[in-house]
Amino acid sequence: MALTGGSFPSGCGVQLSGRDAAPHLPTFRQREGHKGFFQVLDTLEQVILQDSCQEMYLLPGRIVGRNQGAGVKNPARRIDWIDTGQYWLSPNYHYLKWEKAVAANPTDVRRIDLNAGKILSGHWGGGFSLPSDFSQQLPNWPNLMKLNLSSHLVHDAWTALLEVQTLEELSLRQCSLQALPAGINRLSQLTHLDLSDNQIEKLPKTIYRMQHLEELKVAGNPLPPETILRLQERLPNTKIVHKHEW
Repeated sequence: MALTGGSFPSGCGVQLSGRDAAPHLPTFRQREGHKGFFQVLDTLEQVILQDSCQEMYLLPGRIVGRNQGAGVKNPARRIDWIDTGQYWLSPNYHYLKWEKAVAANPTDVRRIDLNAGKILSGHWGGGFSLPSDFSQQLPNWPNLMKLNLSSHLVHDAWTALLEVQTLEELSLRQCSLQALPAGINRLSQLTHLDLSDNQIEKLPKTIYRMQHLEELKVAGNPLPPETILRLQERLPNTKIVHKHEW
């Protein structure tokens, strides 16, 4: 099976709410979300599903194709085979809901974005609590590369976070952080670290050992100017973002 994307075809009105199955079309169910168009191809490159307009597409008894969310990190789609329970994830698929990640095949969980999940669910602001089983679940995902916990309270989760050696991107924006643990350099695969908009006044000395960082965001923190200069000197190959890029 393969999935291809395409331009938004004409004739798809935004008010369309549903239609019954037809000989040449699958059943259509409207859900709020990003409008797109895709085709599902079989191994002979024959189109077995093609539809557009909204986010969910049904072919009774065979497959379901749906967008991952409201346009977040597109392309991000999932194809489910209803009869077997198998599924296919596009390369940039992000889990936005914790329970979906927990229920997935552990080796398929590579990106989790709890912040986007909150926004898409209509929850704004910050100070969200992490799931009660957060620290217990993290070790179950051997391929976890990207984790966005922005606007969540993470101070009690550092022990578990520092054990995720596969992390490449970690976003902790607006997490009410006042300090970082000395063991932050244990995240040896980390290339992008976002600490923006916290209350961090001092960084641990171990952060200067993180030569593998490609980008470090510290804008919106009360760090003294000499700390910014030291970061730029000690991490010469790292992009230090110390002012908001509006």
